Amino acid sequence: MEPRSGWDEKGWRLGRERGQTVVLAAVVLVALVGFLAMAIDLGNVHAQRRRMQNAADAGALAACRLLALGESEATVRDAVGRYALANGAQSWTTTIQPPTVAVTASETFRTFFASIVGVPTFTVSASAAARYEPVGPWRGDLMPLAVYSGALEGRLDGDYVEIWDTEETVVGEGIISDGQRGWLNFDGGAVGDSELVSWITYGWNGEVRPPMWINGTPGTKTSAMKALDSVRLNTTIYVPVYDQVRPGQMGSGQIDYRIVSVAAFKVVVVVDRGNPKYVGGIFLKDVVPQKGGGTIDTGVRVVNLTD
Repeated sequence: MEPRSGWDEKGWRLGRERGQTVVLAAVVLVALVGFLAMAIDLGNVHAQRRRMQNAADAGALAACRLLALGESEATVRDAVGRYALANGAQSWTTTIQPPTVAVTASETFRTFFASIVGVPTFTVSASAAARYEPVGPWRGDLMPLAVYSGALEGRLDGDYVEIWDTEETVVGEGIISDGQRGWLNFDGGAVGDSELVSWITYGWNGEVRPPMWINGTPGTKTSAMKALDSVRLNTTIYVPVYDQVRPGQMGSGQIDYRIVSVAAFKVVVVVDRGNPKYVGGIFLKDVVPQKGGGTIDTGVRVVNLTD
């Protein structure tokens, strides 16, 4: 005997089974849409948080660089705002505690699907801190002209200074003479004019890892002064800074200089004739792409994000 129309062999209505299948499919579809919506909103939250991290990083680095250069707190805070805003932040906070700048950047944005469950907007934030420190190891574009660390004291505020190339020690306002400067012999050979001219023209590209003894001489070098006048006028040069001397052991020069840091010097004028010969300019604060970790702060600093 065949089943009645609309019934199966066991007596179940076929229409009921079809109805249950439709309900189950609808439930599964709603669940899938819900998971998809969650994935889209969570992905967007992750992307926005990355944007805020970029904003906080950029603001902290830019602001800390200005702090390292001696800019005012108002200028430092303004830099945080400009860089945070340019990277999508809607609000930010700044904490300045030299040598560190800390930044938190925030943004509120609309969700795609979470509004269905009562979450129409979401707020994300990220924090970063940058710190400056004295330059440590140095590589590239170094001048063979060394300056005594004590001669820099009180001379990092834009005061004009003359570094004299004489064999006499002269005491005077704004004068750094024999006994406070020397010509370096980076390779340990003879302190020759041609080598000094080459290092001034192209910069010495070796590495200095303070504290490090380097051979040299306190003598006069007219050819080196002429090279400074020819290729380094109106530029910033980087000069090694020493704190101690001893009789020459590292090369052919008369003296070894213990290099402890590097200073930035803006060359304004060079007098390479007559007596005295000198290079005049200003010691600057500067931020450089070198390694940090130095112990002597000459105003040349390195800025990095902290962990």
